[in-house]
Amino acid sequence: ESSYEKCVETGGRVKSWVDALYMSVVTLTTVGFGDYTPQTWLGRLLAIPWMLLGVASTAGFVSAISSYLFDIAKTSESRSLENHDVLLKELDVDCDGVMSRGEHHIYMVARHGFVTDGMMRQLDAHFQRLAGEGTEKVAVDVVHQRRNDKIAQ
Repeated sequence: ESSYEKCVETGGRVKSWVDALYMSVVTLTTVGFGDYTPQTWLGRLLAIPWMLLGVASTAGFVSAISSYLFDIAKTSESRSLENHDVLLKELDVDCDGVMSRGEHHIYMVARHGFVTDGMMRQLDAHFQRLAGEGTEKVAVDVVHQRRNDKIAQ
């Protein structure tokens, strides 16, 4: 007969579920501190396949997570490269094939995903409201005046 009470009576090793979980995590992550080990032959025989299968499962899990994250990065990079030429053409507003400092900065911010297409459209619309239709420059005084108007509200 095998029971918890008999185990305690005969001096068997009693572990809590926290101890068992700790031993499992330490074993499956291959750290193996050695502070918890199977003490009986039966425990050791059961531990061998548990450890082999567990370590293989943990390796598979880590591999799957790694592949998933790599695929996300690869997809993001390919989308970025697809939009690369389109973005460059949109930013070269004077169509001279040369980037100004401002065009370059906007390109880098957009390329790294700090702004979305929608945000870029909002920025363009805001600029057009400040500068007026048909012009590609806005006076600094206009920007200061708008800022002061917002502060005063």
